[in-house]
Amino acid sequence: IKGTLGNCSGGTTPWGTILSGEENFNGYFVSPGTSASDKRYGLTSSSTARKWELDDPRFDTRNAGYENETNRFGWIVEV
Repeated sequence: IKGTLGNCSGGTTPWGTILSGEENFNGYFVSPGTSASDKRYGLTSSSTARKWELDDPRFDTRNAGYENETNRFGWIVEV
């Protein structure tokens, strides 16, 4: 796991852990924009506003080895 991003809101479980949801992760990624999951998440081949894809290749899913990188995000995280 390389970390989380865009965590928002949150709550405490009855057993004392914290839940937080990752949101808006799609705004960090560039992709071909052609697969069903790309379309579902609104991913396109246009540059992102944050430009993370210019500094870290994993935020551009067109790069070999990073095609499924978006699937690492958008989860409920328990801490």
